[in-house]
Amino acid sequence: MPPFSSPQDDKLAPSQLNLEPVVAMEKLIKLGIHRADRDPSVILTGSMVAGGMISVGGAMLVLTAGGVDPSVASQVPGLVSLLGGLVFPVGLVWITLAGQDLLTSNMLYSALPFFDSRPVREAAQSTSTKIRNYLKVFTLSALGNSAGCLVMAAGCASYLFLPGTPYAAFAAALATKKCSLTIGGAIAKGMTSLLFEFSAQG
Repeated sequence: MPPFSSPQDDKLAPSQLNLEPVVAMEKLIKLGIHRADRDPSVILTGSMVAGGMISVGGAMLVLTAGGVDPSVASQVPGLVSLLGGLVFPVGLVWITLAGQDLLTSNMLYSALPFFDSRPVREAAQSTSTKIRNYLKVFTLSALGNSAGCLVMAAGCASYLFLPGTPYAAFAAALATKKCSLTIGGAIAKGMTSLLFEFSAQG
């Protein structure tokens, strides 16, 4: 297996895009197995890159929405949300096109083998193997994404979101808002975000 998987390895050929649901599910399950079978170093590296890429989207959101004059933002409340919604997905698009490992999409792919309805004797993996692969992918993706995000956050804090700038104030306000969510609110927002990201990357 090559040290880095090409994005084309995880895509269906044009002739395979119009498939019956059962056939499509079988191919997605095989894709989930393939992604979990990769070397841990490949998954970790791809996850670190993805963490950096998604952080670029976050940085663009802060630079764009945080740069809006407060008087304009108060008169047009939806402008900040609109600008943020336009630039933040850039990081997600990069990850999808490059075939890197974002935790959310890996959670989907590594869970698919659990829905393999073939008899045990015909299944490609045992239940213990599926659980082991899921934990491997989940752990490596979480660690890699976190590392990539932390590196980008440190760089942005040092060179972009300097104290006293509107960008730093916007980033601090955004972080405070997210940290003030109730547990139920955070779970609801997280589940909604996962559904959107699954749709985009699946």
